[in-house]
Amino acid sequence: MSPATSPTLVYHGIFADSTYSLYYWMPSDAIDEDENVAYTFSIGNGATNPSPYMARIDLSNSQSTPAQTVTTTGANASDNIWGEYVSVSIAPDGVTFWRTGEYFDTTQTQCPGESGNATTCTWQTQIFNCYKGNGLCP
Repeated sequence: MSPATSPTLVYHGIFADSTYSLYYWMPSDAIDEDENVAYTFSIGNGATNPSPYMARIDLSNSQSTPAQTVTTTGANASDNIWGEYVSVSIAPDGVTFWRTGEYFDTTQTQCPGESGNATTCTWQTQIFNCYKGNGLCP
């Protein structure tokens, strides 16, 4: 069975800092019942500790500025990686976004899985929720 109408592009845009000096990776997105799309991703570069961020695009295609959801002070010094895994989803109420992500609160070295090293790194997990209009969502 074919759809009644062809798909159409509703949202279009790029999240980036004004100097294009930061790297954005591991995105996740979700859409609420009002057609606001929330994005979560990690942002960093070689000079700063990577951090989890969140941003949104609303139905009028208005983009928010990416907002840091937790201030981090660490990374994995042995290879400059950091909690790359993030996720955002919509709650059953249809308007609340829930975001999770991992990060380091201090600089770590030789985390498990790297070159067979079995030392322990201390990962932190952030759980964050917001909805458009409550002052917490970007």
